Amino acid sequence: MLAPLGDKPKAPSPVQFLPYLSGERTPHDDAKIRGVFAGLAHENGRDAIVQAVLEGVAFAFADCRDALAAAGTVIAGVDVIGGGSRSRFWLEVLANVLGFPVFRLADGETGGAFGAGRLARLAVTGESPNLVCTPPRRVETIEPDPILVPAYQEALAGWRQLYPAFHNATA
Repeated sequence: MLAPLGDKPKAPSPVQFLPYLSGERTPHDDAKIRGVFAGLAHENGRDAIVQAVLEGVAFAFADCRDALAAAGTVIAGVDVIGGGSRSRFWLEVLANVLGFPVFRLADGETGGAFGAGRLARLAVTGESPNLVCTPPRRVETIEPDPILVPAYQEALAGWRQLYPAFHNATA
């Protein structure tokens, strides 16, 4: 699904997506809100919708980033794992939306399973976490694109208007 998008976004999608398929915890604490596509038009094809899904998830991450910042947590970059970490396009969207570097890890697509395996190993063997839980190696840094960051900040501001509109419509 992501291959037709290429490696880098050219602009935010004209379609917006709220990724709240089973409610949302941070920052809304709203178990009843559901996912929404907004801005669909005849000229929007599959690529615009796929990109909107990626951007909606990235915008939700931006909400979490801002909630953490409000609590005093400073984030200067993020390591990415899971199958999505194979997509350069997805990592570019994340970096542009979040406004800081995104780091691809060696074997990151299996990072979650590998972490669970390490925890099981610790539980069974009693080994030292310092020996078993070594940091993964960063193999690539994706920096925000200074040309696209302002466009994504504008898209984020518009996206943030969707939740109140649909929350009020479903309340």
